[in-house]
Amino acid sequence: REQRLGLAVRALKELAPYAADAGVTLAVQNHPPGVDGYKDVLAIIDGVSSPTVKACIDLQNLQPTDDVRQAVLDTGARQVHVHVNGEFRRTANGRLECYYANANFTTYMKALFEVGYGGFVSFDFCHRCLQRDAQGNKLSDQLAGIERIDEQVQLARDFLEQTMAEAKAQRVAKS
Repeated sequence: REQRLGLAVRALKELAPYAADAGVTLAVQNHPPGVDGYKDVLAIIDGVSSPTVKACIDLQNLQPTDDVRQAVLDTGARQVHVHVNGEFRRTANGRLECYYANANFTTYMKALFEVGYGGFVSFDFCHRCLQRDAQGNKLSDQLAGIERIDEQVQLARDFLEQTMAEAKAQRVAKS
């Protein structure tokens, strides 16, 4: 692990001046197997010590023992990009929910607002897209078509808007 982190720091130290010259920000993501958690991301960024190397802390890649809010607070202004994934469905009362990801989206969004994150939140569908019904039950092991991805992208957008609105409302209520 230490050797892997050391190699990442060395490589990014070499790349950082080129990125700076090109006006590019490099984002280190907490994605295994290369990086084992958000603390590794922060260690790499601190080791490189360049304003062009920042963090992309992926909610779904936090360790089970990580506190979601604390991970965002620890990352703070080093967070340059956010992306999330999952699969979404509408409940009987019209509310959107994520059923394919073990993640506390509202806590994550609240913490991002708390640290003043002003960047983008993107959605990626980075797992096998299987055929499912409207409730998310797997219909088969066959891959679904692009229509399912399109549907999930729209549901993710609506879910994230819903979650951000709730996180903002909870922050205002606490104030």
